[in-house]
Amino acid sequence: LSLFLSSSTLSLSHILLPFCSFSSATLFFPVFFFLMIRRPPRSTLSSSSAASDVYKRQVALLEPEHVPSGMPSNALLTLRGPKHAQRAARCRHVSDDICEWTGAPEAGAWLTGGGLELIQVQQSSRFEGDGYHTPAQLLQAFNALEERFPELAMVVDVTAMVGGPATVGGRSIMALKISDNVEKDEDEPNLLLVSNHHARELVTPEIALHAATKLLEEYTDGQETPTRVVEANQLYLIWTMNPDSLDKVWKGDPWLRKNLNGVDLNRNYPVGWDLPCGGSDDPSSEAFRGLHPFSEPETVNMKLFQKHRNFAMVLDFHSYAEDVRINYGCVNLPSKVHQLFMKHANMVGNAIGYDAGQSCCMGGDIHYAYKQHGSLAFLIEAGGGSFQPDSEVRQTVIHELWPGIRSFFGINIPISGHATVKTAQRPEPQPAEDAELSVPGLEYELGEVSRVAANGRYHLWLPDGKWEVRISLKHPENGGWIERTIELEAKPAGNVQDFTIDLN
Repeated sequence: LSLFLSSSTLSLSHILLPFCSFSSATLFFPVFFFLMIRRPPRSTLSSSSAASDVYKRQVALLEPEHVPSGMPSNALLTLRGPKHAQRAARCRHVSDDICEWTGAPEAGAWLTGGGLELIQVQQSSRFEGDGYHTPAQLLQAFNALEERFPELAMVVDVTAMVGGPATVGGRSIMALKISDNVEKDEDEPNLLLVSNHHARELVTPEIALHAATKLLEEYTDGQETPTRVVEANQLYLIWTMNPDSLDKVWKGDPWLRKNLNGVDLNRNYPVGWDLPCGGSDDPSSEAFRGLHPFSEPETVNMKLFQKHRNFAMVLDFHSYAEDVRINYGCVNLPSKVHQLFMKHANMVGNAIGYDAGQSCCMGGDIHYAYKQHGSLAFLIEAGGGSFQPDSEVRQTVIHELWPGIRSFFGINIPISGHATVKTAQRPEPQPAEDAELSVPGLEYELGEVSRVAANGRYHLWLPDGKWEVRISLKHPENGGWIERTIELEAKPAGNVQDFTIDLN
């Protein structure tokens, strides 16, 4: 938070005034507190006055022992208004005309006096008192699932698996793998559930934990969809993509959204990074996209993980808008693909009781997953009316989401199989690793492709019917790029089609 002293000279009366008549808000920091004092309304100001003249305040820097007692600072105020009013109030920009301010709930009246509309006040959760798991308890809970279901569940260090960088705080991205032969890397489609790109959204790790528990329990009970998901796939669940900041949330910074570098991780992916619906280039914004795509260790780990596993499906959890979102934001998909994705999203939404629609933003992991790997990638905004709903509401939210999660991972892949290549020198078919599959008959705007994994496995999310598919790959011997076209058929129940590119 960037604060500055006004051009006015701060006298002793300015500092003593708050102790006589206090009607403003205090921002709490480890060392210093910033007391904001609003100038009385000036109706005589002309409409052409600069924002700083319309809404000036004097800021007194006080040491902690001088701050009046009984001034809570754990509320998150969400406001709407023009950019100049946001800047004047030091309200942190989030998106469009929305901003956030952290401090005393009573500050709402002060903030609205400067041309902002108060939308919501959220009080911080009681955390463990509301039944949330601490970061250490989350790891313990997932380890407990591994102990309870040793042949089905295994905690994995994603950062170590993909050779990625540690976070600023020296942490790894962790996940729970679920499969019927969990210790083996089987030749099956890989699926991903990810949560907590934004640290303050405490409900999302709880959603991941509940989903893992329900999937394992229902598989053990022999239920149809969980059985098919577990036996035919390898599912990975990342409970936090932002472990450093999640730790800080628990240590007294309850509304921290970004990572320790001050970057919104879900605006740091390259697809749509610099588009109008991408993140902000202002470091003070809650949606700051970073200096360049993949500038952060957390998102680099996700890039490497997606390449390593070539996920057929990705489901990303956030809170608390209460809807299901498909690709993209301000970029259109071909109408037939959009209709297919909306059909699936409506099915998932109906299972939960949520509406479905298009993503609001870009620069996120689901946009990268679809554009770069052809994954069916959705984002679900959990309900609950808060980033940190209390115990009763949280339990309702995580329980109502499970049917939608189960429905999502139960969707059949329309076209999948293995792509191989053979040459005169290599007559035995070999995996066509890193080959790119595209569909010339569909008018994509971003050059979308689906990739072939190291084991030759591929997937295509296409509407029902036959499609001409272009395969682009490097020649295994001379390294030159070659292209071939084949016909593949998409079916609602799924259609496994292996093919070999003969370069003889």
